[in-house]
Amino acid sequence: MTVINKFIGKIKEDREYAQKILIGGLLMFVPIVNLFALGYLYRYAGQVMSTGRMDLPKWEQWGKLFLGGLIFLGIAVLFGVIPVLIGWYLSQAINLITFGILGWFPYFPLSIAVLIAPSLVLFGLFSILKGDGFQGLFIKLGDHFRTLRKYWKQLMLGNLAYIGLWIVGLPLYGFSHFIGLVLLIPYTLFVLNDKDESCECS
Repeated sequence: MTVINKFIGKIKEDREYAQKILIGGLLMFVPIVNLFALGYLYRYAGQVMSTGRMDLPKWEQWGKLFLGGLIFLGIAVLFGVIPVLIGWYLSQAINLITFGILGWFPYFPLSIAVLIAPSLVLFGLFSILKGDGFQGLFIKLGDHFRTLRKYWKQLMLGNLAYIGLWIVGLPLYGFSHFIGLVLLIPYTLFVLNDKDESCECS
């Protein structure tokens, strides 16, 4: 994960990075209030997309953070929660039909859904930031899956790292979730840009 290490180095160049992460991690623990943290990540993703800079933005314009958080939450539900729920119900159906004799195999749809959900959520986020609108999310859904298939190895590596961080840091899930997305956002953009210099990671 050399690329991730470079991203960490870029983020740590900001002298206030620890304070900014502390605020985001604490906010992520509290329902409703965590919308401000999601809005911050929404703003951060826009900054990385437009400028390539990975220094964390300032905590300001809280009203805009809240609105950005609502947008991020809507995308997360559409492209994260719903696919995982579909995977769960498919797995339960297969397990029921096969009378549970196939062991872990019926949970394959759920595993796939969990693995691809972070990428789908970020694809949707990037699409909104490009100005496509929520209607464009569904119009470009086929494009998102084609992109996922094209870069699946690199994307799954990042998703596994994010999921692993979330699981390991579960007691401090607010911080693990926030830090995981702070790293996954530029990593995913880096992969989608075919490892050019747009993310200043060289």
